[in-house]
Amino acid sequence: MKIGIVLFFSLNVLGQNFNLTDLFERATIDPLSCDSLLHYCTQPTNNQNTAYLGAGFMIKAKHLSSFYEKWYYFRKGRKLLDDIIFKQPAVVEYRWLRYCIQSKSPSILGYNNNLEEDCVYIKNNGTNYQKQSIKNLINEYCD
Repeated sequence: MKIGIVLFFSLNVLGQNFNLTDLFERATIDPLSCDSLLHYCTQPTNNQNTAYLGAGFMIKAKHLSSFYEKWYYFRKGRKLLDDIIFKQPAVVEYRWLRYCIQSKSPSILGYNNNLEEDCVYIKNNGTNYQKQSIKNLINEYCD
């Protein structure tokens, strides 16, 4: 039943003109939206889809209960997102995704090394929306 709901929701999303940023934000609180994000980005046709796929995997880890599955999805997503940022460090959107993930990741994961540099980069180059969203994320690196 859940698969049918995910596919129905995914087809509705794909049939509409939507924004990956909106789906990303919904995915952080709704497992069904997370599954839709992953489904849409599974066949990465461009670097943007790959970046959102990586972020989606890391968000998926948040919604899982098994430690092994959490670790697996988080590592998989981290590699995808960090590889894209390494290849295209000037793309603000990818750094914004990483900042959002790192600012909410548990410190035990050790995934917080780029908070300060991403914050500065977003403040200098990001859209008004990205700048406002990082202000909303309470973090010592982004005063």
